[in-house]
Amino acid sequence: MKGVNRMRDQWWLALLLVAGAVMVVAGLGATGGAPNAPGSEPPDYPGMEPSGSPAHSQARVHLGVAAQELELDGRSGYVMSLGVMASGDDDAVLTFRSGQMWDFVVTQAGREVWRWSWGRVFPATVTEHVFRPGKLAVFTATWDGRDPTGAPVSGAVEVRAVLTADPPLETDPVVLHLP
Repeated sequence: MKGVNRMRDQWWLALLLVAGAVMVVAGLGATGGAPNAPGSEPPDYPGMEPSGSPAHSQARVHLGVAAQELELDGRSGYVMSLGVMASGDDDAVLTFRSGQMWDFVVTQAGREVWRWSWGRVFPATVTEHVFRPGKLAVFTATWDGRDPTGAPVSGAVEVRAVLTADPPLETDPVVLHLP
């Protein structure tokens, strides 16, 4: 039994290391440019789209999602990262209607097959979070590639990340090809 637990621990450690690598790559891509000159448009970062929040008309953020497969000892897992950064020169203050700040959604042929928040409980508290220009906030999750019934998902799937602010902000999808 010790050997099985050790292998499982090694698998999760490797999964966390890949998550760290995805976060570093996302951070380098998002912060690699020069700061904005006053009054200039925010830079375009690959995979990151500007979004606004009506609750804070000055609040603009860039969102980006990355997803990567990790295979270890014949088992596959998937690491997803959401990067969020204020665009422009001002802080972006976003309101959240619960303790949940992000979510990841996996769909296949328009049908939702997995959502990170399924079965999780979040505190019912309204909070505000400040996203700063040039400072990348990264949220991650791992998925074992199975649907809620435990059946493995195969084929092409789309992964979207959601910043669960009020209103929610969603990334464009990235495609994963599952075996």
